[in-house]
Amino acid sequence: MTASQKMVMTLYHEGVLEQVRKQFNNETNIVSIEAYGILFRLFKADAGNINLEISTEIEIGKSEEIVFPVIGKTNIQKSFRFFKPIGFYTNKNEIEITILREFEKEYDLLLNDNKLKTNVITHSLTLYENALLASFSTDTFANAFQALTEFEENGMTSKFEPEYDMMIPAPMRYDKKYIANGLYSELIMGVDGSFLQFHLDDKYGIKGAFIEFIMKSGSLSYAAYKDEVLFHKFNQMSLLNSFKQW
Repeated sequence: MTASQKMVMTLYHEGVLEQVRKQFNNETNIVSIEAYGILFRLFKADAGNINLEISTEIEIGKSEEIVFPVIGKTNIQKSFRFFKPIGFYTNKNEIEITILREFEKEYDLLLNDNKLKTNVITHSLTLYENALLASFSTDTFANAFQALTEFEENGMTSKFEPEYDMMIPAPMRYDKKYIANGLYSELIMGVDGSFLQFHLDDKYGIKGAFIEFIMKSGSLSYAAYKDEVLFHKFNQMSLLNSFKQW
């Protein structure tokens, strides 16, 4: 099994489900568990759901050359460590699971291959809900930080791209395309470089920016976001992994 498949299997592991049942009935907020050779935690959010999460990290920005005594020069890569939710449990007379978009494909593959057999009721979020999670994901924040940092360093200048054998004008040179929460995503720079917006790829048919980023004194912050009600709901559920640094 792939690492992602092991994460999905852990959601349904009977030992994990038994621990979830206990956690719903006590005051414990965090429980460390191990399954398939991977360390996880069960995190009870303020909204009452319990998330299955894994500790991971993502590189942010460029590496920096630092000179240490004796050791000499070395490159240091900045990184952001955080807890990534895989899915979450709710307790409605019985345990039910909601799996996040990033892991839906692996879930379907495991079911189709008969590697996952479960009677647990399983839900998925809507495309819109998953998109909002993608907009507040660490993948998005890392790409936004890189783009706005590059803009602060280079300004409104064009850049030659050998791959396309052409000059890419500013602000287009700072646009980013990547995958967040299993969705094809884009960061698009404003015409004057003062802000950066998160959009889903056009193929999904959802128009408009979900979040707008700005850079203040070297720190990334968001200036606006699309859905305040859903943002606060998911924040209470501790599903916005860019806020889950440790």
